[in-house]
Amino acid sequence: EQAVAEMVRLAGLVEDFLQFARPQSLRLERADLRAFAHDAAALLAPEASDLGVALEVADGGTVVTEFDREKLKQVLLNLVRNAIEAAGTGGRVRIDVQEHEGSALMTVEDNGRGFPEDAPIFEPFFTTKAGGTGLGLAIVHRIVADHGGTVTASSRSGNTTVFSVLLPIGHADRELAH
Repeated sequence: EQAVAEMVRLAGLVEDFLQFARPQSLRLERADLRAFAHDAAALLAPEASDLGVALEVADGGTVVTEFDREKLKQVLLNLVRNAIEAAGTGGRVRIDVQEHEGSALMTVEDNGRGFPEDAPIFEPFFTTKAGGTGLGLAIVHRIVADHGGTVTASSRSGNTTVFSVLLPIGHADRELAH
């Protein structure tokens, strides 16, 4: 049984590594990022509920931009799942989407314990989780960069952590980069 568990863990690590290492082509489509965030939150609601974490998507208008649905789902699920784990029982996680200076800004905020300011969280293989591969946030960083965006994190230890994903609001007549 322990050997099987180890094989499953290694298979997951290899899959994560390949995801990180191989160039990804994007299938961009124009869609509402807020509706997309609602869909992702609905997928993770049972997980949040099981852990006693309140998960919400902030109200607001539509924010239409171009993104690869599957790739960005991976980004959001990873960020929200991390936030849920960090928040812990009685904690809260909030997703917000808004237009910000001509870009689409999606934030994932939790009130968990945070991380040290100098932690290299986007570096491959850096992890604070037992059994973590340390590739989740590196993959997030890679996918967001492939979209021409940026991802940043700020954390006030023991207070609030916010991951911010800034994506360009593309225009249908623009030549697609990938």
